[in-house]
Amino acid sequence: MIGPRYCTTIFATPGEIPQAPQVSELFVSGVSLITYTALRLKPNVLTSALDTGKIDQNHGENSYLAKLIDHHGLHYSELLPAGRLPTEIALAAHAQADDLHQSIIWMDDEYALLVIPWVFATANRTDALGSLRLSHALHLDELMQLVSVITSRSVCEKVAKQAVTALYDQAILSDGDVIEARPMYALPAIQIWDLNGSARKEAPYDGVNESRRFCWEISTLMSYATDHVSKDGLWRRRSPDQVFNDVAMGYTVLGDHMVFVNPNCCLEISHLPVDLRSRSEFRMRYYGFDSSSIFVWAIANLRQAVSEGLERHYRATMETLVTEPTIAAKRNISIAKSQLRHSAMLTEIHNFRDFLHEARNRAFDEELCLLRKSDEAAARTAKEMDRVIQLASELSRARDQVVTSNSNTLLAALAAGLAIGGIPELVEQVDVWARHKDWLKLCVALLLAIIIIAAILRIWKGRR
Repeated sequence: MIGPRYCTTIFATPGEIPQAPQVSELFVSGVSLITYTALRLKPNVLTSALDTGKIDQNHGENSYLAKLIDHHGLHYSELLPAGRLPTEIALAAHAQADDLHQSIIWMDDEYALLVIPWVFATANRTDALGSLRLSHALHLDELMQLVSVITSRSVCEKVAKQAVTALYDQAILSDGDVIEARPMYALPAIQIWDLNGSARKEAPYDGVNESRRFCWEISTLMSYATDHVSKDGLWRRRSPDQVFNDVAMGYTVLGDHMVFVNPNCCLEISHLPVDLRSRSEFRMRYYGFDSSSIFVWAIANLRQAVSEGLERHYRATMETLVTEPTIAAKRNISIAKSQLRHSAMLTEIHNFRDFLHEARNRAFDEELCLLRKSDEAAARTAKEMDRVIQLASELSRARDQVVTSNSNTLLAALAAGLAIGGIPELVEQVDVWARHKDWLKLCVALLLAIIIIAAILRIWKGRR
């Protein structure tokens, strides 16, 4: 694995973890919480919306698509409306109600990912990043409550529903286009990008040193789903070993930020407002976060959505096929075509790191695949595909055998009937009837010939 070469050591041993602070030292004035919803759609719906201009995407030098080499096949839309901020979130964040936004990511548009950035910032900001305004800087317990509510099943399902409804309202989707919408509420990303509320000098984030200082808070955020950590200030009672497991290593480039990751959460902590470069402002406006690592995390979520979606689809197909004695050749061909398409999609998304331009992002993606055991998930999905295509082929062959047997029986019966009916004598009589202009008998003979030919053609088509 090449990942560790791009990691930075924060703590070498658990003994270096400082004592837990009596109160939180981390106060957040700006934060982006990103949640995701997996969609299964009818094919070509998003491609059509892109071609007709209903969806826009930016390919400029500051966009995330610029992080990829040519022919990557990924689509990442600019922000679209996603409804209003739910009341329970406004109460948890002490924030003013405002509009939510979303982006859509896809490769093959049968499986897509809705990316919903919740961008919170204190009300005294003047840089107009499209934030949901906070009344004050959040300390850790308030931030943990906010993360807990946003990642709850009920809120994620509510927001997923209103986000899909917003796509209907904009005519990007039509009734029946969405086959399945599944919130991925357990896989958020967090970017803390404004530390003005903390007691620290006005300076860029000092990656290693400040990660040491805020290690208890960072570790707690990484364990957002653990009730014993997130409630009643119990995060201070964790052992140094537990904190060490979360923050011993992190990813960074210039030391002005730090990225931490585990199978369930990607967290970046930085201090953008000190030196808000045009690139950072662009990404905050158009995506809701400024983090290449969170972009790679989104690709990992798309990969998981595709793999899980295909596995469920082919398992359901298998459950249907085992109840059927035979299937038509046309259906077998349709299943085979879908399997080829889905297999190519699974391979492409699984090997997507080859399209990432920077080695550090490729290493980060490889680390995510190891943490989530993506190879095993892809193997399970491929196995389900193989089982379905094998059973479909067998059922199609069984139908061919049944059709062949039935048609042979019908042909034998028809031949016997023709022999009994004395077709040779009938042919001789036609000449006699023609000479005597016996039109009634000629018409009856012609009708009989048509019936026989039609029966033969129907049997022949059935055998095909």
